[in-house]
Amino acid sequence: MEKKYTSKDIRKILESVVVSTQLFLTKNGKVWDPEAEEFINYLNSFTKYCFPFRCDDWEKNIRELVYGPKVLKPGIEITNKLKEYLDYDKDIIINAIYHYIDAAEVMEAYATTHSWEEVQRIVNNQGHGGYTFECLRDILLDYALMGTEFADRFSPNSINKDENFKKAYLERKAYLEQIRKLTRVLNHEVSRKRKI
Repeated sequence: MEKKYTSKDIRKILESVVVSTQLFLTKNGKVWDPEAEEFINYLNSFTKYCFPFRCDDWEKNIRELVYGPKVLKPGIEITNKLKEYLDYDKDIIINAIYHYIDAAEVMEAYATTHSWEEVQRIVNNQGHGGYTFECLRDILLDYALMGTEFADRFSPNSINKDENFKKAYLERKAYLEQIRKLTRVLNHEVSRKRKI
């Protein structure tokens, strides 16, 4: 699957944010950039695959990343070392955004196909190593309705190795079980009312 935004596209968006910041382009008292807003809206469209109570955090994190590049005050001389630092800052942001994009692709694939084989194909095509896979897994667990199932299938050993991961995993499992129980009760009550 080809990504809608390449790292080059994201870098251009981040550079546009820097220019908007330097020019004091604002909306409602906050820095505002039309390219950045379009990109944020695209990424926020994936919140439909998130836990309802995590959608706001997804949107907040995306906004903070996109509007996060360091901006120099006017008049500061840009040395090679400073330029390297600013480029490195953008690289870190781009990598973090890509973790969200990868997670969004996985959430969408599962939601539209309900196929773990399709999820496996997408994860393989994303080309994760150990660290990037952990980032994907953590984002899915943190936000996605299918995050615990993903962890069960693709990273079962992580559950007992990492206490923070285990805690989040168990909280999400309990939440999903509570939703299942409420759904069963609701379905039972609806069918009982229909018989009356």
